[in-house]
Amino acid sequence: MNTLAEKLANAWVKKELIDIKSLQSDFIPKTREDSHKIQQELHNFLKRPIKGWKIGAVTKEIQKEEGFDGPMIGRIISDTILKSPIEIKYKDVPHCML
Repeated sequence: MNTLAEKLANAWVKKELIDIKSLQSDFIPKTREDSHKIQQELHNFLKRPIKGWKIGAVTKEIQKEEGFDGPMIGRIISDTILKSPIEIKYKDVPHCML
């Protein structure tokens, strides 16, 4: 795998984590534009339907703490939408805090 987007897509499918510290510095996005390009490439690799958008880091305090220059946006992938009632199994969402 040659790009961060490929690594992210592979990790997504395998439900694994990426060791960010082991990545070459040129893999890490330096600008918002770069991160949006990587996000687009990730979705190109995944080929999963997009159902909407999400927004995070909406407060100035969080933005300052995380070093962001504004709110962060992301896409909602169709197979991540959970409908009630549902039982969430940890094996389906490893590496998360439930």
